[in-house]
Amino acid sequence: MLSADKCPTICGSLPAYEGLLKELRKYQREQGIELFDILEDGIEKLEEYKQETDNVPAYTLSICEYLLLLIILFAKIWFSIGPK
Repeated sequence: MLSADKCPTICGSLPAYEGLLKELRKYQREQGIELFDILEDGIEKLEEYKQETDNVPAYTLSICEYLLLLIILFAKIWFSIGPK
């Protein structure tokens, strides 16, 4: 998920980090006190990274460009097949 042809892609990595944070928090709740501190360290580090990306317009721009590309590809396919 974090790479496309061995090169990291922003449009794939940010959602992957969100998913990882969600799963870590879920696992942390399930495991209770035993692994809480270890998981908390990882969660904090990912949240720091995510917070840094919020201030960089390139991340938002790349995701918007990716979504636009998907819309264009979908439209080309739709219109080549044509509504029946």
